[in-house]
Amino acid sequence: IVNEAQWVVEAFDHRAGDRLLQSNAVTFDASTPDLFAPLQVGGCVVLAGPDGQRDPDYLAELIRAQNVTHVASVPTVLTALMASRSPDVLRGVRVVYLGGETLSGHTVARLAEIGPATVWNQYGPTETTVSVICHRCTQHEQRVVPIGTPQTNCHAYVLDHRLHPVPVAVVGELYVSGVQLARGYHSRPALTAERFIANPYGPPGQRMYRTGDLVRWHPDGTLEYLGRRDLQVKIRGHRIELGEIEATLTTHPDITHAAVAVHHDHHTGDRLVGYVVPRNHTPLDPTTIHTFAADHLPDYMVPTPITILDALPLTTNGKIDRRALPAPTPLNRQFRPPVTPTEQTIADVFTDVLGVDRVGLDDDFFTLGGNSLLAIQVSARLREALDVEMQVTWLFTGATVEAIASRVEAVSDGSTPIVPTGPSAFDVLFPITSVGDSDPIFCIHPASGLAWCYAGLGRYTEPRRRIYGLQSPELVEDDPHPRSIEQLAEHYVREIQAVQPDGPYHLLGWSLGGVIAHAVATRFRLLGKQVSMLAMLDSFFREADSTANQEFTVEDILVELADLFGFGAEDFDAAGETMSAEQATELIHLRTGSFEFLQPSHVKRIVESFNDAPRLVADYHPAVFDGDMVFFAAAADDMTREVAESCWQPYITGSIDYYPIDATHIRMTTPRALADIARVLNTYLVDAAG
Repeated sequence: IVNEAQWVVEAFDHRAGDRLLQSNAVTFDASTPDLFAPLQVGGCVVLAGPDGQRDPDYLAELIRAQNVTHVASVPTVLTALMASRSPDVLRGVRVVYLGGETLSGHTVARLAEIGPATVWNQYGPTETTVSVICHRCTQHEQRVVPIGTPQTNCHAYVLDHRLHPVPVAVVGELYVSGVQLARGYHSRPALTAERFIANPYGPPGQRMYRTGDLVRWHPDGTLEYLGRRDLQVKIRGHRIELGEIEATLTTHPDITHAAVAVHHDHHTGDRLVGYVVPRNHTPLDPTTIHTFAADHLPDYMVPTPITILDALPLTTNGKIDRRALPAPTPLNRQFRPPVTPTEQTIADVFTDVLGVDRVGLDDDFFTLGGNSLLAIQVSARLREALDVEMQVTWLFTGATVEAIASRVEAVSDGSTPIVPTGPSAFDVLFPITSVGDSDPIFCIHPASGLAWCYAGLGRYTEPRRRIYGLQSPELVEDDPHPRSIEQLAEHYVREIQAVQPDGPYHLLGWSLGGVIAHAVATRFRLLGKQVSMLAMLDSFFREADSTANQEFTVEDILVELADLFGFGAEDFDAAGETMSAEQATELIHLRTGSFEFLQPSHVKRIVESFNDAPRLVADYHPAVFDGDMVFFAAAADDMTREVAESCWQPYITGSIDYYPIDATHIRMTTPRALADIARVLNTYLVDAAG
């Protein structure tokens, strides 16, 4: 307490005669330094009355009457105070320090318009004697204000689950050490041992506290708070930080507060729902806010629906009371009914699968609560009902009833090529999105031999960009085992030139696919062709691969393909320790309700493809590619720029543009990772076109 109080006096410029408004409840730990710090220098503490923080007009009058110079509160209360009948009372306040909630840059800017007060953003759990990290705000803060840097005699570490430091911009859990650490929990030794652990980065005997908060370092050395780990939820295999979504929603200029929760529906299962409070009672359209969220978040993190509230329910400490959030309000939009029989059929299937009352032409499958697994079910239903080769990928490139109906009718009249979903899904050249007039991206398969993992990429790349997958001939040919990566590259060059005879070529590959993409790129350069983009997704080449003799089993393959098929650990527990190709095929059909074209023979060849991959890499002797490389690294696996450069720099003449992606190697093609990757790819594709 002494360390904290002394730091507060010095940092927040407390002087004799200053008057601090303490609006937090005295049971709130943040009130401790507020009570002691001013008294150290001959200042005065002005205590708000019971529940005073709930009445902004009362607080405004108290500030005026008591000539308050310092205000200690939470962002919610400050926002309400600025929206009160007398916000001008803040002009006489010299310092405002806030904590307990995410602080938005808009709140800081609004206060700057009222008066010259210095604003501080504080962070600290009760276990660290209140504040241990702090940030002095400027008038030009980011949309979400950082929590800052450690205070005097305090230390912060951002670590992964193995207690290893994570790189800049990668999300990790915050650990805190220093003189303000509590001794532990009274009479709870087990919990103390769990949360107060040995500090491997401090002197012998020092402990650190596991906060349970998720943060990331900014390049300038400040920390950004993203939310509680216990607010991390898992929906359809995706781990989602609710705080990250809330922080994104509050960056909208007309939103002052946001909350996100998980709502269970017997049709769609668990889904995210959002609540927002408009700034200064600005009229908000939930559809517009949903669009904003979709523009800034991966699909699986977009809450649906979003409910507009006058205020979020608060606890006595001024924090959001999530248990008091109301039931979500369905989106209201202008309704355009289906007209054609095709439109009506699609609307009926949406209604039945999603359990909604009615569906119109402008209703989006994902906005209504759909997800990737339900998309497979919908596509299967529509294939049968409309007698057309309806593709799952259509739902990821235009998911309204009207857009899907247009695709169906275009296929029916022969104007749009059909993306294969039957046995042709194993073709070497696999069209993922075949509509567009820009030079395509060619995505080369990983060890599975399948390019299906890139199916979601089209949702995030620029419009009218064709995307093709290249798949291993090992999956369909009678003599399946490829001789070398060089031979595969020659095969793929022929396949690519069948749809694009001349460059510039855009190549991308994940894992083994990146190694093959490098071989394809060098082959094209030997032919005198231009390669404008060579992009790798966590791909590495090792001359002596330690896994070259590893034997993959059917179970290993299903774990590798878990994201594609939507598996969980319970599927393998039920299946037992050993599994045949026939059992795996049955499990895939049962788990997905689709992939009927997948047969045990395909599963066996996918296993063979995995087992061939280490040998292919170990035997590969790469030539030097005359050009640059874009490298996306699995930052969650501690992959670094130095490792990527040591692996690939000898085999390219240009530079390596390195981009860390917050994902493990195995999850580099999940929607969230692809969304981040596509944002970067789009800039390279635009530059290449220009």
